[in-house]
Amino acid sequence: MNTQERRDRFLMILSARRKVTVRELMRELRVSRNTILRDIEYLTPFACFYTQTGGNGGIFADDGWYYRPPVLTVAMQKALTDILEGRVPDLDVIRSILKAFATKDR
Repeated sequence: MNTQERRDRFLMILSARRKVTVRELMRELRVSRNTILRDIEYLTPFACFYTQTGGNGGIFADDGWYYRPPVLTVAMQKALTDILEGRVPDLDVIRSILKAFATKDR
């Protein structure tokens, strides 16, 4: 599993359970504590979750937030194929790709 796949899995687990601990993620993702902490640091600007320390601590999903991995629609795939094959793509679809897959500035 590469870094992006691991981070996607992290978010899927959190989205499904709503609360998870670092220890649980370490076990399920088979990585070190430091790796989980780095993933939390990386993902914090992009996802809606918070951490809490202490006996009832963990990583908590914000109310109403659910992870949806981005996927290309058929129209998006066609627009990208058009570019690769030298055709002019639908620019509105290209804009929608940029909107769907762009990351927030840090």
